[in-house]
Amino acid sequence: MHVIAETEAAFGPVSVLVNNAGIVEVSPTEETPSKAVDPQVIGREVLRQLSIAAARYLKSRDRMQLDGCILDVRYEQVREDPMSVIREIYRRADVELSADAERKMTGWHDSNEQHAADAFKYSLQEFGLSEASIDEAFAEYIRRFIDR
Repeated sequence: MHVIAETEAAFGPVSVLVNNAGIVEVSPTEETPSKAVDPQVIGREVLRQLSIAAARYLKSRDRMQLDGCILDVRYEQVREDPMSVIREIYRRADVELSADAERKMTGWHDSNEQHAADAFKYSLQEFGLSEASIDEAFAEYIRRFIDR
């Protein structure tokens, strides 16, 4: 029995939120590596590792038949209309979203703009990558979750 089935047995129906971001648009969480390491070597290795992880995720998701309990959400929707995502999460959980809670969440979102303090500046090319190499490495993920 896998963890979803065990959780459902204990608590009832389960929903899992998966935030699907376009691979090219994902921002790094750190600045460009120091000059002591070759960013192009790092870029190729990270692309290799992430593409393996994505393929394993898709295979496991299919094998465990999880599509019905996963709420796939485009990153753009989270950034542009987060309350629609929150409302769907609450609906799936069969929990009422109070007007006060929605107001507080909206207020927090409106006052916490992403990258307001400092935007990351980088390019795929500095890491030895291109949109074509990313599209190829993540073709199935992109087909299923991004190109809808």
